[in-house]
Amino acid sequence: MILDTGSGLSLKNRTVKKLLYVLKPGGIIATISLTLGKGDYHGVKMAWAWSEYNVAEEVNGFDYFDCLVQIRETFEKDGYKILCNGARYDVYPSQMSRQMGKGLKAYKLTIGKQATEKDLVDIFDPTDAARIGTVEQQKKYYDDWIKSLG
Repeated sequence: MILDTGSGLSLKNRTVKKLLYVLKPGGIIATISLTLGKGDYHGVKMAWAWSEYNVAEEVNGFDYFDCLVQIRETFEKDGYKILCNGARYDVYPSQMSRQMGKGLKAYKLTIGKQATEKDLVDIFDPTDAARIGTVEQQKKYYDDWIKSLG
């Protein structure tokens, strides 16, 4: 479950806090907290904290999807999986959603099928662990999806 302690995702003059589930090796579920910040003209910032390990970091990126990818890469090194839509192997944002919406929404992709508005998902909403892929798997699926559209 993801808890949004703000109301909606408008980041004008404030931050939004979220909790994400993390699947640790051995099937243990833990949580990390995220703070989504406004950033500057060139991007956004996102801080994450894992109180269980007394770890906190901040990442900067073009958009929130980019920040989530950076955090996932850190966690993947130790075999951890973040259980949200943005970590699904078959979810990827369009250029427009990245530019206009700061990468908060992305499309569930199906090989051979053009994505539509009904395929849009919030990247921080929870998802089943069976759908989670590595950053590399996600990029490959996206590339394969692009090729499948001809």
